[in-house]
Amino acid sequence: MTSHFLSTETNHLQTIILNRPAALNALDDGMIRGLAQVAAEPDDRPLLITGAGDRAFCAGGDIKAAYAGGLAARAGTLSLDPVLDYFRHEYRMNGLLAACARPTIALMNGITMGGGVGVAAPCRYRIACENTVWAMPETGIGFFPDVGAMYYLHHASDAVGRYLALTGHIVRQPLAMLDWGLATHYIPRARHADVIDALADGSPDDIPHILAAFHVVPPAAKEVDDDVLAVFAQTDPIGILDDLRRIAPDIASIMSSRSPHSVMTAALYYEWARGRSLEEILAKDNDLVTRFLHHPDFYEGIRAQVIDKDRNPQWSDASLGAVDRERIAGYF
Repeated sequence: MTSHFLSTETNHLQTIILNRPAALNALDDGMIRGLAQVAAEPDDRPLLITGAGDRAFCAGGDIKAAYAGGLAARAGTLSLDPVLDYFRHEYRMNGLLAACARPTIALMNGITMGGGVGVAAPCRYRIACENTVWAMPETGIGFFPDVGAMYYLHHASDAVGRYLALTGHIVRQPLAMLDWGLATHYIPRARHADVIDALADGSPDDIPHILAAFHVVPPAAKEVDDDVLAVFAQTDPIGILDDLRRIAPDIASIMSSRSPHSVMTAALYYEWARGRSLEEILAKDNDLVTRFLHHPDFYEGIRAQVIDKDRNPQWSDASLGAVDRERIAGYF
């Protein structure tokens, strides 16, 4: 275990704290290995996962390290294997959390994105609060929705799942998180210490009753207009973008800013994932990550959004229409 991965235990509860608050609790390899270890341990106690500080549950994987390692491999100075191993360890951990026989609880206070969704989504109970922001924003950095997300996105309606996958929309309304299956409960931040104490004093059989007692109905607020979601009922991303330009140019502008290669991949992946098991989808994530680590959009997207922060990526394809769709179809 590392100082970035803290575990506290009582007779009735094990609590894991993702402890990189300065990095928004982004997952390094030690944190991933720690999560995998506790998920695989034979233990009857519930497992509660939370993040240090008030800004983030977990903002994702350590993409800066992946960027640096990938660039070194492209330059021929290092092997790409350590970067690929990082993602393979992460996807294995995602699967172990989903298969965990223990009751698992994610306390999603703050940013829950990318790799953070990969930690929270497999948990049996996923608690949102007024600070929770949820997203799979990978198409904006030249990547794809990974960590098994395509499995969980199919738990919402097709329109919602496709919308979140292609646009990387940041969900801010807890009522939408509940309606779309991204969260199971809404418990205000001020009650988190109380609910942890109650869980620590209870038994596994008490968990549903404890969470129900603390759960409140969040404020009603619209996350996205119904006419926008209706556009995402169709499967063709080019058709989606054309219709958005007519009825919602602001959403069209957001989608157009994403990597065309990533958006097309996400669209085809979403259709391929329908009816597939989480195990199958995580295996496909393992396949796709190799392809994306050899694609220039991954490095350009992280450069523009994370490194230089000029927010002006120069994608390898000028538009969705310019993407070689048949080549991407070959990924599946």
